[in-house]
Amino acid sequence: MEVVLRIDPPDPQTGNYLVQVGAYQQSGGQPVKTEVNMRLDRDAIDGGLGLVAHRGDRKPNIGWRFSGMEISSDQPGDWLLIDDTRDWGPVLSVLYTIDRQRDFHQLNLNALFPPMNVDDLGDVILEVETRDGAWRELGRAGLVDKSFNAPFRVNEIDEYLGRKYRVHGTYAGRPYEWIGTLRAEPRDDREMVVGVLNCVKNVTAHKAWNRMGVWFPHDELVERVMKHDPDLVYCAGDQIYEGDLSGVDGRDRLLDYHTKYQRWLWAFGELARDRPTIVVPDDHDVFHGNIWGAGGIRAKKRDGLTVQDSGGYKLPKEMVNAIHRTQVGNLPDCAVPGPIGQGITPYTTRLRWGSVDAAIVADRMWKDSASVLVPEGKVRNGWFKNPEFDPRDADVEGARLLGDTQEAFLEAWSAERDPRSSRKIVFSQTPWINVATLPVGNDDGVVPGLKVLAPGEYPPNDAPAADTDSGGWPQTARSRAVGYINDADAIHLTGDQHLATLVQYGINGFRDGPFVFTAPAVANTFPRRWMPKEGGANRDEDAPKYTGDFRDGFGNPMTVWAVANPTDRKIEPRRLYDLSPGYGIVRIDPKNGDAVIEAWPRWVDPDDDSKQFTGWPRTVPSRSNP
Repeated sequence: MEVVLRIDPPDPQTGNYLVQVGAYQQSGGQPVKTEVNMRLDRDAIDGGLGLVAHRGDRKPNIGWRFSGMEISSDQPGDWLLIDDTRDWGPVLSVLYTIDRQRDFHQLNLNALFPPMNVDDLGDVILEVETRDGAWRELGRAGLVDKSFNAPFRVNEIDEYLGRKYRVHGTYAGRPYEWIGTLRAEPRDDREMVVGVLNCVKNVTAHKAWNRMGVWFPHDELVERVMKHDPDLVYCAGDQIYEGDLSGVDGRDRLLDYHTKYQRWLWAFGELARDRPTIVVPDDHDVFHGNIWGAGGIRAKKRDGLTVQDSGGYKLPKEMVNAIHRTQVGNLPDCAVPGPIGQGITPYTTRLRWGSVDAAIVADRMWKDSASVLVPEGKVRNGWFKNPEFDPRDADVEGARLLGDTQEAFLEAWSAERDPRSSRKIVFSQTPWINVATLPVGNDDGVVPGLKVLAPGEYPPNDAPAADTDSGGWPQTARSRAVGYINDADAIHLTGDQHLATLVQYGINGFRDGPFVFTAPAVANTFPRRWMPKEGGANRDEDAPKYTGDFRDGFGNPMTVWAVANPTDRKIEPRRLYDLSPGYGIVRIDPKNGDAVIEAWPRWVDPDDDSKQFTGWPRTVPSRSNP
């Protein structure tokens, strides 16, 4: 079948263009459907051309695809412009980190390509610019099957920091290149800036196919993050949502993943082009609503539980590892043994850059399922369905959060000191506490329908939630992990919750632990909130009642300092802005390690410091500067 769009030059009298659309049999030219003829003014046709193929509405849900697209013009004038500089590909993006090791800096760079025959691409070449403006080759890599990435690891990159790099080669007889800058390491005489992003929802409701309902490509948020010029960017997970914009295509879920991840690369590739970027996968990145990785085993139904509740990964190791390679392929060497479980490769590691000494851990990969370990609670999708069971009694001896090898890594890291780093940071997917409230007697199935309240308004009967998808369970393993962060005098940076919070962990009591900052979601459709009926103890004078000392639904002590709850702001599009989307910024003092934590609304120009979410910015001092 051939689909033809024809636009004739404007009518001399009306200025309108004749637009014709028709579908024809490839042989014989017979129309499959009646042609559509329209006369439209210039504004109606101004823009780009694109192809969209929807699934059919008949069983078995047949899909459609295009085999090619041709554009040509036989008319003079400027009404059809072709700009070769707007090409995208075959390099879709480059992610890199720079790790300061004992005697040199190591570059870990991951060039990402679309799905293609790996033998068709040939060598991918990495070069850096020398002092005299020439290009020096640092290495060559081939495309990795299934993940379609070309990884590079280069030691002793020190003399090239602050200079350009390029990834280039030839595809289908045509040269290509991607050029960026290897960021210079932040100097000791200025603050180091870390940007934090997570939870990238692209569309809501599939009803308004315009800026009121489609938020991709998030250009205004990226522009505002760029104004802070971060030295390091952390993307904490849910780069994709498996049902977002287009549903899951079960015919080839790996290609479906690549299609969705390409949207993320399109949106955030420019942010990553010129600065080190850490990207870690969370549950939705591996096609889970929630995930209890159980040491990387393959999830299988058991004891009347769903596949997901049974623990492990629903996807086979080949797909999980391919997804991981696209997201963590630019991290330093893994610091724990692997593969684990069904054959999944872990990525836990350490990264030193500027003022930061970072531990990157996976708080989903080893975590056990409460549905399995706490059968008396009748836990389903993370929630206790037995009304007679108290989640504060759900702690189980030996239940895993981080797992033995990650705990050993974190304990050793907490005891080490890097003389160039003034502050330690732990990067993981989700906070190790449950900062969320719900109307009594409900689980999070009600969250999408919760009313977004006016400023200062509270629900009548919200209580702390007990969701085992959060890091608040299992309690003993959680407290042990928090203790390692405390020993390191580190800050914990996370995402996942769709709710920006700044919380001080309690270990044995209140205010004896480190701080955890959960950044706002880039965009979401799941408005979690922290709006307890009872106000917090020992809160600051005139502070909102949702701040102060609390125990979460599992009994863990915590002090809440700031929350960006969903709020009826009457800013359009309300389905986006009422849910408090945005991003986080952390500023590290290179001298004393003090950290200024910032939470920025998506709709605000960061040139105006007064417009951060209520409760931010807040300084978290290091122990060396109490």
